Amino acid sequence: MLRRCRQQVLRLRKPKALYRKINYDRYHFSSKEWFVYGLQSVGITGLLGHFFFGSYRWVVVLSPFIIIFLKKKQRDLCKLRKQELLNQFKEMLISLNNAVQAGYSLDNALTETYKDMLYFYQDDSLIVKELAYIRAGMRNGRTIEEMMEDFGERSKTEDIMDFANVLAVGKKSGGNMNEIIKSGISVIEEKIDTKQKIQTLLSARKLEAKIMSGIPFFIILYIGSTSKGYFDTLYQTLGGHLFMTVCLFVYLAAVYLSERIVDIEI
Repeated sequence: MLRRCRQQVLRLRKPKALYRKINYDRYHFSSKEWFVYGLQSVGITGLLGHFFFGSYRWVVVLSPFIIIFLKKKQRDLCKLRKQELLNQFKEMLISLNNAVQAGYSLDNALTETYKDMLYFYQDDSLIVKELAYIRAGMRNGRTIEEMMEDFGERSKTEDIMDFANVLAVGKKSGGNMNEIIKSGISVIEEKIDTKQKIQTLLSARKLEAKIMSGIPFFIILYIGSTSKGYFDTLYQTLGGHLFMTVCLFVYLAAVYLSERIVDIEI
């Protein structure tokens, strides 16, 4: 019943083949993202100028930070994309394992898995794009092991590279592919589940770090609004500017250190 429903949905959607190769180590902003994150970076830089130097006009002096913030945003989005890919890859493994255990050959199982992913995800989802690219490569004479190995190298994700190795070893050994794939997928699924649990535990600590990084601004805002002129010496003298410059770099170093502490590679 589920398979019939899935086939009806796929016929209605008429999914487009997406064969573009993705480099997961680089993230390129879309036009909309350039606009949104550009404004966000200018706004953050302006707030730094206002709270540390008493004027939004310091955004001109602090403009190099705009580029730094944009680069950091690209790195963060790159990590989020890899995490999203890993979550979708786990679902792909479950579907592939079910198809192989149902008696499909590996190539046909991949086709069934592609249909399943089209049913569960959007046409432009990462795993659908990758499966479309893999199937296109197989139609051009490349083996599934080669395409999976290429996928693993581009993703720089250990679990995907492990799966590619499982396929390669299974083909070379000439053993029972069903059992090899089943056992390999089982181990990889457990690793992914463990990583997801750890990420869930770390998410609370990451939120705490973000809250702590915002507390100095609330303190400055509170003192500045309740005691007018309290920061005039810091904002209007050369010595004050030098002192606040040091404070700014100490603050940024503390934020960077807090992010590194909770950014644990699993």
